Amino acid sequence: MLKDDVLAAFLEEYEADMQRLDAATASVRPEREVELSEIERDIATIKTAILKGVDASMFVAEIRQLETRRQVLEAELGDARAEQDTVTLLHSDLRGCLGTVAE
Repeated sequence: MLKDDVLAAFLEEYEADMQRLDAATASVRPEREVELSEIERDIATIKTAILKGVDASMFVAEIRQLETRRQVLEAELGDARAEQDTVTLLHSDLRGCLGTVAE
């Protein structure tokens, strides 16, 4: 059975890890959003050039690279949003159970 001190130590470590993960996600998010905006701007510029008559074959490799990177960034940003929306595995009121944990 779990003892109060073991459960308390686990909860403290769990909360610390969750805070570290949140901080790491928050710190790179703005960079990813800026990069995604730049990629979308570059793709729009290439499309404009093609519509104006520039040979599209000149941009095939670049468009592929930009599209691949855009998909990666969108997935990363989507994962970060999903993590924020995910219900935590531990009930937020678990600390209240410390006095009732069976020994």
